[in-house]
Amino acid sequence: MNTIDKQKALEFLNKDFLSFAPMIEALEKNEAQILSIHDYGIALMHNEGIMLLGLINDKAILHYKDKINEGLLTVVYGNSDPDYLTKIIPNIARVVACHQVVYTKKLPPSIKHRAQYKLLNEKHLDFVFDNYSRAWNKDHMKKLLNRGLIWGAYLNDEIIGFVGRHSEGSMGLLEILPKFRRQGFGKELEYFIIEKVFSEGKIPYAHIVIGNDVSMDLQTKIDGLEIASKLATWIRVET
Repeated sequence: MNTIDKQKALEFLNKDFLSFAPMIEALEKNEAQILSIHDYGIALMHNEGIMLLGLINDKAILHYKDKINEGLLTVVYGNSDPDYLTKIIPNIARVVACHQVVYTKKLPPSIKHRAQYKLLNEKHLDFVFDNYSRAWNKDHMKKLLNRGLIWGAYLNDEIIGFVGRHSEGSMGLLEILPKFRRQGFGKELEYFIIEKVFSEGKIPYAHIVIGNDVSMDLQTKIDGLEIASKLATWIRVET
């Protein structure tokens, strides 16, 4: 990667750190390659095969229509109006607009955990898929388990929930089993995954689907999490 281009891209992205934190993270950790740099936006290709767009405004999406129409899974950072994207790119098959939260403290959280945490694996696939309220693709969940990206929380050797990270790095997959809800475990699991990401020298961040009020309420209770002013919107077009 050209050092000058990387510096230019980071200069652009750091103008709105909260909105572009995942792209900053991907560049700094060499987890993405620069596709293009312009005054209206930055395009990266993540090592996971996901295109990341950091746009100065929604209209900048016009410059990336052709690339998006190749069928790449794309995350649009700096998005204000998801409906505008669907108007400009009419063959969108799926659009998921999210609030983005970023942990900004210089030190990791320090809390006392009641649960013990263990990595889950493929043998837990059915359990995780059946209990995760936003499960959508079993093969994808299997890949996350095989890559060691989902942890189970245990209380007296009984699993009470799980939390993890998506392939591109965002925190998520948080689920507390019904009998253990409203006891503060959701907050503890979120602190746990923040600690894990922070310990790797990475930026802890998460995407909260618009309308998921329960999750957004949880984010407001986590000391150190800040909400970006703009959205992160996932899109995939029909091919």
